[in-house]
Amino acid sequence: MSTDAQTEHLQSRGKVGRKPKRESRSAEFRRGLIAWKETPESSRPSLRALARGLKTSHALLQHYLDGLEEWQYEERHRREKKQAEEIRSRAKAENRPMTRRECIDAILTPMLLDGIESIRRDAKRGPLKAHQIEELKLFAKQFPEAQQVLANSRAMTK
Repeated sequence: MSTDAQTEHLQSRGKVGRKPKRESRSAEFRRGLIAWKETPESSRPSLRALARGLKTSHALLQHYLDGLEEWQYEERHRREKKQAEEIRSRAKAENRPMTRRECIDAILTPMLLDGIESIRRDAKRGPLKAHQIEELKLFAKQFPEAQQVLANSRAMTK
């Protein structure tokens, strides 16, 4: 097949490969899945019904559902890092040291999120140790991620 024939063939088939980010519906699917997960199991529709409502396949929604927890962690971590950088930049622009609260927000919060993520990975491998559960209880007051890991680990041990 000549180069012109290959190009024409590809154009006739439509677009090939990944969609550009601006055309992706991943954010819409994730919002739908988050709302779906927050609905009590007894009153939420099946995943297939949600897929029909979003005009997509059950398999694609299952794919997003499988990676949803990881995606939520990464998004939160990305926001925290951006906020930390803004705090540092603001203090530097104002030619002053960071306040105690700013240090906590810029340095400690991302470290705590990393710790929660590490415990979450451990929980997937098996039962948590007593000190990990205590850490999660301590972090749960401030971080919804810790509450979620604690709830999931309790559900797995029952």
